[in-house]
Amino acid sequence: MSFLHKELLRKHQPLSTVQETSTSSTSSTPSTAERQENREYNETAWSDYFEECLEVEIAHDEVFRVYVSARHAPGPVMVLHHGAGSSALSFALMAQHLHALTQGMCAIVAYDARSHGHTRTPTHAQDHTLACYSADMVQVIKALYKEQEPQVLLIGHR
Repeated sequence: MSFLHKELLRKHQPLSTVQETSTSSTSSTPSTAERQENREYNETAWSDYFEECLEVEIAHDEVFRVYVSARHAPGPVMVLHHGAGSSALSFALMAQHLHALTQGMCAIVAYDARSHGHTRTPTHAQDHTLACYSADMVQVIKALYKEQEPQVLLIGHR
C-alpha cells in the first residue's frame, strides 16, 4: 500500500447520514413521478464550450457532428474521443479548459463517434470495431484539415 493511499485512509472521515424526505404522506419513498417532477435539468449549449459546431461528411451517408475551438491554431490538434455511451460534449468542460490553458495555440476537436450523439452513419451504424473507429477519426481529421497533416494528440476515455 502506498504512502498516499495510507494517508487517504487515515484521514478518511465517516460519511454523514443522509435523510430522505418525501412529499408523499403515504410512502417514505418518493414515487417515480415525484422524483421526475423534482428534477431540474439545465441544458448547456455547445457554444458555451466550443467555437464551432460542424457537420462533417466523410462518406455519402456518414455525417459526423464535430465541435471545434481554434481550428487553425499553429500548435497540434487535440482530438478528444469519447467512450461508449457518451458524446463529444462529455469533453465540453475539459475542452474549454484546454483552450484557455493553451491560450488558443492548440486546436481542440471533439466529435460524436459512430452511433453516438448527433453523428449519422446509417450504412455501417453497428460497426464498432477499433479499425472502424480509427478510420472514422482519420477521415474526420482529413475532412477538417484537407491537405494539411497536423500533429495530433489523441485524448480519450472509455
